[in-house]
Amino acid sequence: MKKYLILAISLSLVCTACTKSQRGKWAFKRGNYQRAIELFEQVIATDLSNPTAQTYLPLAKSGMLTDEAARAINAGRMEEAVRLLDEAQALDPKNTDAKTLMQKAIESLALSIVNTLMPAKKWEEVVPVADIIIKHQPGRNALYGVKAEALFHAAKETYTSRNILAIQKAAGLLPGDAFLQARMQEISTRSPAFKNAFFAYLKALDSKNIGAWKGLLHPQYLTDVNADIKRFVQNEDPEIKDIGSFFKELCIDHEKNCGGEAVKIVCIEPLSGEHAFVHFMYKNTPKVMKIEMIKTGGSLKLYREEDSELRLDEVE
Repeated sequence: MKKYLILAISLSLVCTACTKSQRGKWAFKRGNYQRAIELFEQVIATDLSNPTAQTYLPLAKSGMLTDEAARAINAGRMEEAVRLLDEAQALDPKNTDAKTLMQKAIESLALSIVNTLMPAKKWEEVVPVADIIIKHQPGRNALYGVKAEALFHAAKETYTSRNILAIQKAAGLLPGDAFLQARMQEISTRSPAFKNAFFAYLKALDSKNIGAWKGLLHPQYLTDVNADIKRFVQNEDPEIKDIGSFFKELCIDHEKNCGGEAVKIVCIEPLSGEHAFVHFMYKNTPKVMKIEMIKTGGSLKLYREEDSELRLDEVE
């Protein structure tokens, strides 16, 4: 008797799930996405493999997000609308309403840059809006120029690693842009000496020439190296006992990081004619590094080496 009772209850649950899944499907077709979601979630709670619920639940969620995005667009909240539509299209790539609304939101954002943000010189606000447009429409080359200009002005017309990267990318896409070409000229005029000094540093490591390496070090850098060596000795590191063994380990690390390929210069960030950061990448190191160089005693010296503020996704 107990066996039949359990079977009857199971059949009842299945029938209830089937009924709710059909009601959910009807709610979905009427555009009542919230009700459809409630019903499909109830079905899945008792029948995880229900095909109707599994098929229509993500579609209903996509529809609900699309409706929310439409309300955001009507209220002028375009960035919120784009975020909602991204979620909607991830759930249902065939959601044509979401695609149409996304186009509308992106065009509104583009107009806001031209008609509102740039005339008001709200440079910090231009950049994230330009990034949204570039993400969704990477073929709009003019937006790369807009972003580069905004980053430059936001930095009070000084060069930073990020605006240099943006300028370099935009200049390649917009070769006739006067603003970008002027910036590239300024950057290129200041860069060669720092580039040459950086290559001299790499050559010293490649050739394991400790004399050439020491000749490129700023006095402060050499002081820092000696402090590091002292700590290694105090910690009884078996590999490092003096500056010679320190340099040997530095060359080994350099060779491993290069992986048989040349070091890639990401950008040269000139702070002045006598001071710059060289941002670079090793093949086998999953991050961007930078070397600070300062003119001392008539020549450029390596002041310090550290992690760059640039992320990998910004340079690759």
